[in-house]
Amino acid sequence: MSLLKLSLQQFINVPGLKALGLIFTNPSYLLPDFHLENLGQLDMQKLKADHQVECLVFDKDNTLSYCFVDEPHQSVVPIIAEANRVFPKGVAILSNSAGTLDDDNYKMAIASERAIGLPVIRHRVKKPGCLPEVLQHFEKELNRPIGPEQICVIGDRLMTDIVFANQYGMKSVLVEPLTYVRDHPAAVVIRILEVKILLPFIRFFLKLIGSKRPNKPSFPNK
Repeated sequence: MSLLKLSLQQFINVPGLKALGLIFTNPSYLLPDFHLENLGQLDMQKLKADHQVECLVFDKDNTLSYCFVDEPHQSVVPIIAEANRVFPKGVAILSNSAGTLDDDNYKMAIASERAIGLPVIRHRVKKPGCLPEVLQHFEKELNRPIGPEQICVIGDRLMTDIVFANQYGMKSVLVEPLTYVRDHPAAVVIRILEVKILLPFIRFFLKLIGSKRPNKPSFPNK
């Protein structure tokens, strides 16, 4: 499958467009609980011990790997190992490319699983609209019920990763993208607008009107 076709498939996201309505009524959905420069700042031990997180959901493209590349970026390899150690069977990838209906016979998901060493959740609906598949995955892996409040979503996109986590009461972690290499030009522009313009504006607007987001724990920075 060509890079252009993959980029266009990921860019077309109906649930993401529908989420715009949620954002207009509750702009705090765009605010991540935690905003990190890189995944190395993520203290998983404290997330589990102090904040009752039982499962981690990682975005793939530009969070664990370059866009549409199966192998993880070298900087995140030790982080993946630590995640598997702290949350055995409680770590997975949720991508809007690999594991979706756009993924022919889930070839990308299978390749990513082999290269990264984490399961890729299969889902019919793209983020931010696929909570049932996430819960079902972890309940099957851990053989016990899992609630959204026990899950932490980690990714580089406000409109997908962060809105997905916040609207369902999960913890949300926004990380800076690994790179803009191989990314769709439109996605690059949107990401810059999200983080550099939209996020500061939402924070300013909510502060101006005195609105507060639901209480959530402060991030355990290293």
